[in-house]
Amino acid sequence: MIHTPPAARQALTALLLLLLSLGPAAAAHAATKQFRPKLKASVLDRTARKKGSRPRVRIVITKPVDDLALTGTEIVFPKQLQPVISLLQHVCTPAQLKASACPKSSQIGTAEAVTPLVKTPLKGPVYLANTGTPAPDEPGLELPYTVVDLQSGGLKLQLKGVLRLLPGGGLQSVFTGLPPTPLSRFTFTFFGGKHGKGGNFRAPFDLCSSRSGRLDVHLTSVTGIVRHSHVPLHVPACSRSPRAGAAAFGLAGGDPLVDLNVRRGPRGAPLSTVRFELPRGLRLRPGALRGHAGARADGHPVDAGRITALSSRVVQVRGLGARGADRVHLRLRHGALEVSSSLRRRAHHLEISRIRRLHPLKLPAVVRTGQHDGRRTKLDLKLTGRA
Repeated sequence: MIHTPPAARQALTALLLLLLSLGPAAAAHAATKQFRPKLKASVLDRTARKKGSRPRVRIVITKPVDDLALTGTEIVFPKQLQPVISLLQHVCTPAQLKASACPKSSQIGTAEAVTPLVKTPLKGPVYLANTGTPAPDEPGLELPYTVVDLQSGGLKLQLKGVLRLLPGGGLQSVFTGLPPTPLSRFTFTFFGGKHGKGGNFRAPFDLCSSRSGRLDVHLTSVTGIVRHSHVPLHVPACSRSPRAGAAAFGLAGGDPLVDLNVRRGPRGAPLSTVRFELPRGLRLRPGALRGHAGARADGHPVDAGRITALSSRVVQVRGLGARGADRVHLRLRHGALEVSSSLRRRAHHLEISRIRRLHPLKLPAVVRTGQHDGRRTKLDLKLTGRA
């Protein structure tokens, strides 16, 4: 068996990518392909919204893996996310970058790329670095370059981008000449901070105000197709929709316990009703709710008569007080539910596997809420199933 050094494997992979992207046959094949990239931007901190906060921000680009390769991105962040200029003085020098010895203070985030060329995603840090060629004729203030240092096994990939503070105050990030790799997902996460320290972005005003803007996005394919869009920044702290989570324990034994927790949205009205649609494979025993179900609203017990079964798979909690509730907890105790044979087999297989803690069952369920202002919300969630 011939051993191929990591450097040689990297060179071979690069050569294959080049052959795939060049030549008349490849060009003819590319002409028949589509280019359907999507970009999503979100604040990761559930409570970050106030003026002066320094939120973590995540950018995710996805596209069908068989579509044309993505070779260029241009993103202008909205004014609601202003770069912290004082942090830009911590940069990695070309010598440090070459020796993979960039100081931690120069790291601004992490990145991950998913491609079928390697079994595991390429992951790595993102640094600010003194590299590249300045472009003084471009408008705005040029900032240190962005370097994405990805690797997976023996394959290494380094991407370099330009940061520029535009005259209008927005931060522009540009990557060009990206390798024409069949990519299905690329994730870029900017670090955040607390108490006015750390982080890459600062909110100059409340993120939930009407002045909140959108990202101006241009994505370019290997054939020069450009997709332009204005992408809203998702801020969880501004959501009016409730949040919900559910878990089941003891599925393999056929007599599980199920917990459901629902919270009002950060800017939503209090809850007036909660309706829980159980996953397939779980159903209520006839007449078993009495004595086997309990609920609490803001920590106070809910009268048992207000917990009703609308069908064999739907439980409703109503009558949550004249002003509604911020939090509702529903528990279906042992004896309330039946488990199908197929779900029991899946849970039993999970029970005997060594990875049961890392990979629990994820069962689709639905929560429908009524809010005190008359709004109705449907929440699709994944119930976490334990053996």
